[in-house]
Amino acid sequence: MTAAHPRRRVLHLINCLSTGGTERMLARLLRACDRDRFEHAVLTLLDDRDEAGGAPLRGGRSARRRIEPSPLRRSIESSGVETGSLGLRGALSAPAALHALRRTLIDRKPAVLCSWLYYANAVAAATRRTLPRRPALLWNIRQGVPDLAREPLRVRTAIRIGAWVSRRPGLGPQAIVYNSASGAADHVRLGYPPSLERIVFNGLDPEEVTAGSEARTAARRALGIDDDALLVGAAGRDDPAKDHCGLVAAFARVSEALPAAHLLIAGPAACALGSETPLMRAIAEFGVSRHISLLGLRDDWLRLLPGLDCFVSSSISEGFPNAVAEAMAAEVPVVATAVGETEALLGPCGALVPPSDPRQLAEAILAALRLTPAARSSGGAASRARIAERFSMAAMASRYDAILESLAAHRE
Repeated sequence: MTAAHPRRRVLHLINCLSTGGTERMLARLLRACDRDRFEHAVLTLLDDRDEAGGAPLRGGRSARRRIEPSPLRRSIESSGVETGSLGLRGALSAPAALHALRRTLIDRKPAVLCSWLYYANAVAAATRRTLPRRPALLWNIRQGVPDLAREPLRVRTAIRIGAWVSRRPGLGPQAIVYNSASGAADHVRLGYPPSLERIVFNGLDPEEVTAGSEARTAARRALGIDDDALLVGAAGRDDPAKDHCGLVAAFARVSEALPAAHLLIAGPAACALGSETPLMRAIAEFGVSRHISLLGLRDDWLRLLPGLDCFVSSSISEGFPNAVAEAMAAEVPVVATAVGETEALLGPCGALVPPSDPRQLAEAILAALRLTPAARSSGGAASRARIAERFSMAAMASRYDAILESLAAHRE
């Protein structure tokens, strides 16, 4: 009788595990991947926002963990996946953090090192090169770059470094996963090798997101919002690519036409009132502070989604917009800019407008808020069904399993 093949080890390296689209997608992927074939572990460069250092990963003497894990880290660990942190806190701590990563890789001997986002990709490549036995390297890139000049300097630098590293045999990755065809094309144009390209759309299990009248009532109760209020929502990281300022400009037009309309913004961009940020300056400039609530990071965002009358994505660039998929699963009407894979995701189930056009964005939001109950119900059901049929978590996990299997076998 042939012995079963031992599970191959995969070590994921990511910046942090605070709330974010990529971080949530990694958590979903880890729950859905084939545990009979792979043993996953996650290591972060940075401490979570509530981390304070702690113990190492098993088999990694120097990797650090936090005492108080973030909710997302707790969710990953509750699924049976071990996590750890390198505790990177600036340039002075970099040598110790990189040494910790090297020791962890030597001790754990993963078949595949799977890194997420530009900074972790660069660190993974540099550290892997110093190892006596190198794991296969899989990079994950999760955004489009239609105009490199519009990116912050630090991001432009990271993208250029990644392009250079990716072309160097023995240093670069064996494959790069992009979550959108447009994002892949953008990076190929910037010098990333087309031969390494693997496109895997994000997935979502609709059962993660509640929908229906009871969920709507519960969400509004949690938010303290009246049932008759017209509620618009948006979510995203603090990044110019999300164009929250353009969203505020559009919503100023919406609130003039429908004074009962109210906008919720969730995520790191939604900082405390009075802060000197572009978002806060835009809110003051358009005089809409009483029509906008900034929620900050919300671990219960998926439970709040059903309370919305409309979800808006105002991005000027995207890969695959997780927040749009989540709103569709919640049966909430979506208005989004036509960037990245948004059009392929929405199909006929939402409204698309050009990026950086507050007037058209406002008109589409108004149309969504004026939908009849019957149109909202039928459109919501179609949106949820589209996610289940075309963008399932099972399909995404199966694709990743195949890529990991191929890389692990090649490495061996």
